[in-house]
Amino acid sequence: MTTSPSHRAQEILLTFAAEGEPTPKRLEAFTKEYPDLRRELTDLAVELVLEPSRPVPAADAATARTVSSAWARFQAGIASPPAKSRAGAVVEPSPDVFAGFAGPSFPRLAARLGVTPAFLIKVRDGLIEAASFPKALARDIADEVGHGVDTVIALLERPASMPAGTMAKADGKPEVGVKQTFEEAVASSGLTADQRRRLLAMAEAERGSD
Repeated sequence: MTTSPSHRAQEILLTFAAEGEPTPKRLEAFTKEYPDLRRELTDLAVELVLEPSRPVPAADAATARTVSSAWARFQAGIASPPAKSRAGAVVEPSPDVFAGFAGPSFPRLAARLGVTPAFLIKVRDGLIEAASFPKALARDIADEVGHGVDTVIALLERPASMPAGTMAKADGKPEVGVKQTFEEAVASSGLTADQRRRLLAMAEAERGSD
């Protein structure tokens, strides 16, 4: 019997979540074997690391919820038709500025920027309001990913793209279509006190110069 793409993805994600720790080495091995699931595996690894009391059994509700979140991202990616404008013309999607940072390179990029992977996922998925996002940080991201700062800002200005159920925790990501302010994202992304102070100082400096 042929396995459907979505069922295959769910099995792979469940295996990654239930049969070992989400270490960079293990993530790299999985993303090499399943390159079509790089983003989903990376996001799953980040969520597993952030889960404060992650049990190993596959049947556990928290593990199942996290796996289903990554699976939902996979399904959204293969099922979504091209966006259309009001006139009916197909709208070209914005470039994926993080395309070159799948697998273990994504957490390393976050470290170079002085943020957590969870915070950077919010940037990538357009979950932070562009109006409150410091332009200095947008420039830092643009320099690291090799795109223009306008492209990074456009990424934040688009509608939030988080599928339902992702990181369904009290201090996690906002609901679908609901963006966080920069301050809210800083407060809810597992950042250290020093990281929070640095990022908030960036935002405050720009508000003071207006």
